Amino acid sequence: MFTATACRLLILGAGASLLASCAGSTGAPASPAIQNASSLGSARSALAALSPQAVAERADVGATGVGKVPSPVVRSGRVTRAKSNVAACTTISPSSDVLGGLEEPGSTATAAYVIDTPNGALRKQNFDGLECDIAVYVSPNASGTIIADSTIHDGIRAGLVVDGASNVKVSGNALYNIGDHNGSTYAPDGVQYGFGMMLVNGGTGERVATNSVFDYQKEGILAYDNVSLALNSNDVTGAGAVDYIASNGIEMDGVAFTSFAGNRVSLNQYTGPTYGAAGYLVCGDTLGGTTITTKAQVKQRNNFAQFDDILIYVSPNSDCS
Repeated sequence: MFTATACRLLILGAGASLLASCAGSTGAPASPAIQNASSLGSARSALAALSPQAVAERADVGATGVGKVPSPVVRSGRVTRAKSNVAACTTISPSSDVLGGLEEPGSTATAAYVIDTPNGALRKQNFDGLECDIAVYVSPNASGTIIADSTIHDGIRAGLVVDGASNVKVSGNALYNIGDHNGSTYAPDGVQYGFGMMLVNGGTGERVATNSVFDYQKEGILAYDNVSLALNSNDVTGAGAVDYIASNGIEMDGVAFTSFAGNRVSLNQYTGPTYGAAGYLVCGDTLGGTTITTKAQVKQRNNFAQFDDILIYVSPNSDCS
């Protein structure tokens, strides 16, 4: 069983246990895959309808996305503060990359868990975002952090943020319920935040693999601003056809991929006008030093997409223009 912590903020030292100073109680499920099993299970039932080979044969724009352009990360709209629990969240001062991506109007944000020292290894934890802006924040000081086999859930603006720390490894986690809430209930809407995972601010040597990301408001995985990244075998599942936001599965802007293979993205669909929801947005990125300019470079490494308005969108510009 996972242990649910009674404390709300931890500054984690190298090698320290997440629960070392917290009163704990059992109750979270033993496997991340069990979390929100009904919605994730129905999505995966739909995935079984097509084989991976169908990706290469399908048109790049699905029937509901004809004539649309990929939805940007940020477009004009209301900006609100997170519905944070003051007793549970702490104020942090992240980089301008983080603040801009999360549409934070000021110079601070709130986080439920702060990792601020290097080389910590956190496994089999239940990171409850507690309706803070960010569920788990990895500061620039926390290079070498490992987060594995855990659940990260119920942050408002982001689940996991890696803010410039290098050599961070994120593997085998479930990230979900990332977006606006009605009280403690996940209630996604059209505000342009809600990122399952966000890697920014020039972090090098990042490794993200075998994570499951679902129930996100805006994007499953987002990386930009000179991050170097191995992104392999992640499963990113959108909400299906919705009319309130055009969400994207994986967006990479100006990333230097060291590897990029075996990812599965699906069910990012928007029934509203103008914009389309994309499986992959690959914009101004390189793979092994070679600029990615065609969808074939994404497909040929067994990166799989289906049931998205726009399966793969590639642009030479890091702003996806």
